[in-house]
Amino acid sequence: MIPNAQPIALDGFQKASVSPVLSSFIDSYWCIKSTEYAPKTTHFLHSDCASGIIFNFQQPLTINDSRLDSDGYICTTFFQSQKLNLTKNIDALGVRFKPAATKLFTDFQAKDIRDLITTDVCTFSTNYMYDQLANHDSFCAQVHFLNGFFTAHLHTKTINIAQQHISQSLLGIVSKMCGNLTLDDLSTKTGLHTKKIERLFAEYIGMNFRQCSQIIKAKLAMQAIKTQPNLPLAELALTLNYFDQAHFTNQFKKIIGVTPANYRQIKHKTA
Repeated sequence: MIPNAQPIALDGFQKASVSPVLSSFIDSYWCIKSTEYAPKTTHFLHSDCASGIIFNFQQPLTINDSRLDSDGYICTTFFQSQKLNLTKNIDALGVRFKPAATKLFTDFQAKDIRDLITTDVCTFSTNYMYDQLANHDSFCAQVHFLNGFFTAHLHTKTINIAQQHISQSLLGIVSKMCGNLTLDDLSTKTGLHTKKIERLFAEYIGMNFRQCSQIIKAKLAMQAIKTQPNLPLAELALTLNYFDQAHFTNQFKKIIGVTPANYRQIKHKTA
């Protein structure tokens, strides 16, 4: 039994929490497996201003119609939602970092890999990790290995955890304010110069302040549409402090890939 394992609405998918010592840096571990009889399905990955690592053990995953043929990848921070295609004989495992934590566990700075959905991991210990993970016959055992590996890595690498915490705190303030504040507002709240804030977002998160604010607002809109199907979109736009419904529609589509009206149809098509 995997501690805190959480099934989600996708066949063959499991998600597990990390050890407490890593909880400030890693969000979760996940795995997905499909049989030779599994149908081809398409899913959308929505940005959470974070990055991760993906390992493939059988057929490669396909993101935005590009096959991930190598054994290990960094799934970088991204602004627009990404399309994931799943086929038969999938066996993949992933590590989802917390926002601003990429630099702590890889040799990349977030600003160096932004705008890339995947980057082949050639300067990190993925060969060793891949071999160890492949030798474990259960997700529970793989989670145990990952907890030990990342804990040891965290204790031996010279890193600036303080800067990572500050970056996470900045993003937390933006999230608490539902994305409705300016860069100057954030500077006033924290006492940090706007240029310092911009540098931290670029270096540790991989996106700028404005992009993160837009993602936070779009995700709030998604949640509202899912839970309140009869809420008028004009009212939702006003609640989330968009200029008007047209501005809301344009911003939402730019990030999620469909309009709010289309997203509501998709989520409530069986209603």
